[in-house]
Formats: sequence, structure tokens, C-alpha cells
Amino acid sequence: GQREGVVELLSQLTELDLVQLWEPPTPQMMEDCSNLIAACCYKLLENPAVAREKALRDKVFHLMGALIKSYSQALSISLKVIQLLQHFEHLVSPLAVAVEMWVEQFGAKSIVAEVVRELGSKDPKDLALDASGTRCFAAFLVELAQRVPSAVLPTISVLLPHLSGESYTMRNGVLGVIGEVVCQVLSSPEIDEQARSTRDQLLDKLEEHLYDVIAFVRSKTLQIWLQLCNAKAIPLTRQRPLLQLVVGRLRDKSSTVRKYAVQLLTAFLTGNPFAGKLDEEEFQSKLTAEEARLRSLLPPESAEGEGEAAEGEEGGASGTQAQGQAEEVAKQMAVVQYLRDGLSFIQTMADCIPVAVQLLGSRSASDVLEALELLATAFEFGVRGAREG
Repeated sequence: GQREGVVELLSQLTELDLVQLWEPPTPQMMEDCSNLIAACCYKLLENPAVAREKALRDKVFHLMGALIKSYSQALSISLKVIQLLQHFEHLVSPLAVAVEMWVEQFGAKSIVAEVVRELGSKDPKDLALDASGTRCFAAFLVELAQRVPSAVLPTISVLLPHLSGESYTMRNGVLGVIGEVVCQVLSSPEIDEQARSTRDQLLDKLEEHLYDVIAFVRSKTLQIWLQLCNAKAIPLTRQRPLLQLVVGRLRDKSSTVRKYAVQLLTAFLTGNPFAGKLDEEEFQSKLTAEEARLRSLLPPESAEGEGEAAEGEEGGASGTQAQGQAEEVAKQMAVVQYLRDGLSFIQTMADCIPVAVQLLGSRSASDVLEALELLATAFEFGVRGAREG
């Protein structure tokens, strides 16, 4: 009760025109006063009991938000956030909540950029040595990306160098940030070309770390891909090369990696956009028929010269006809590409069945259970070889 009273009094103080306290007022006096109030907030947050008490904690964050908005404390508070994270593990989630509040209620989007830049500039060697602090930084970044992904996206590039750093914990954190940003901001089909290019670059980073030297990172990367798969945030054109990479992880020396690889393949099957029954012969037959139809719609090359000569004679009518034919060809090409992607998906899934069968003989219980789930799902969808497995 006393703590809440003090915080409320400090909040009321920040609402006053503090300039009138000094004659003449100086910027240094104002800064000293706001720093003193901020120091009280920091001291309160260091106490785990205060951090657990939501009502009091939110009042402290609201007071800090007022300091950011009215007293230009964004930079100093962002630096203090980093220090608090490094030394107080209990503040990981509360500080992510605080930054979300400052962004949404006080319009302080710049503080996200400041915090992310500061973490991005951390020396990789220092991060590798400070396991506890790095674990807090990584967890905070992931939760921050979950809460304010749009604010994190513009500065995500400063975090990417940590993907080649010594700390696998920080690599996992940055990969988690990529997953959240792609899933929440860059998964819409309506995104522009620049956003699509950014998404593809970030997904390339995720693909690279399927073969990270550390098993914990490979496992985390597969979990992120599983999250994206369940959210239907993986572009169709990327599924085939990704599946081939994941199939390679079925033979990983780590049982945890194998477990998530099988789970991801099962998720791809259950969420596939092609059909409820993945009959390879049926898809091949449809593809052959649709390719023949596409060829019939395309004008013969020998007639190109005649078509060009006739264009001037036909006038506007021929232009309209040509446009309609072009649209029909484009639609048919889309159908053919869809069937090709579907057939490729079916063949890749069929290729992983023998490896899943081998996992049934593993000494790891998780291998056997996950392989059974995959084989049962493959059988349900009619994947070739699943019945024999």
C-alpha cells in the first residue's frame, strides 16, 4: 500500500509544471529531477515482489511512460532496461509488457529501436561468457517480437549478425524474433514487394540454421518452422526445398531434432493445401491432362508472324480477343503450376516414409511415437508407401 501511494504521488508530480520549482529553471535541474524519479522506479522493479504485483507494476510502468513522453527519458530508460535484464531474470516478461505499454499508450516507438539496437551491438564474446544475461536478452527479444512485431521489424537487421555469433542462446533468440515477425507481419498475401523480399531473406536465415552446428539451435529452428506451418505462413514456392531439408534432419544425431523434424512433416501433411487424398497417380494424370490443355491454348510458334501481320487488320476486336486468351493462358498456367507443386509435395513426402519406418526401430521412445504419428497421418492421406510402413 505504501509503495502504491509513493508511485501515485510521483505520477502526480510528473503531471505538474515542474519548471516552476526553480528560479530560474535550467535543463540540468529538470533532468536531475526526472532521473531521480526514474531511479525510484528502477529500485522498485528490482524487487521480485513488486514485479509480481500486477497493479503496482503497471503503475510503475505508467510512471516511466510519462517520463519518456514528457521528460525525454527514452534513451536513458532504454539503456536501463538492458541493465535490468542482465541482472534480474524476473524482469524479462514484465519489461516486455512495459515496452508494449510505452509504444501503444505513449507512442514511444523509438524505445523499441533503441533497445533492439543496444542488444544488437552487444559483443558476441561477452554474450557467450554471460550465459544468464544472454538467456534473459534472448527471451526478452522473443516476447517483445510477440507483443510489438511491427515495431521490431524495422530494426531486425541489427540483430542478424548474432546468428553467426558464439552464443547459441542468442542465435535461438534472434531466430525466435524472425519467426514472430514473419508470422505476424509478413505472412499476408497482400504484402508489397519490399516486404516480400524481406520475408524471403528472413526465411533464408531460418533455412540456414536447420543445419546449425548446435543441436539446440537446429531443434529451435524446427520448432519455429512448425509454428509457421501451423499458421500457414510458409509460401507455397518454398515448401519443396524446405521439405527436402527437413527430411535430412530425420537422420540427425539428436533425438530432439528428429522429434521436431517428424512433427513438422506431420504438420505439413495435415495442413497441406492440395487435397485430402494425396494419390500420386491421380495427380500425375491430372497434371498430364492440364499440361495438354495448356499447350492447346498456346499459339503455335509458326503462326506468330501471321498473327503479327493480322494484328493491324483485326483492330480493336483482335486486341480484346488476345487479352482474353492471355488471361485464360495465365489461369491455366497457374493450374499447371499448382498440380506440379502438389505432385512434388507428394513425392517428397513419399521419400521420407522409409526413413520414418527406420525410426520405428529406434531406442528413443519419442522417435517411435512421432514416427507412428507420421505414418498414420501419411496412410490417412494416401501417401505412397505408408500402408507398407
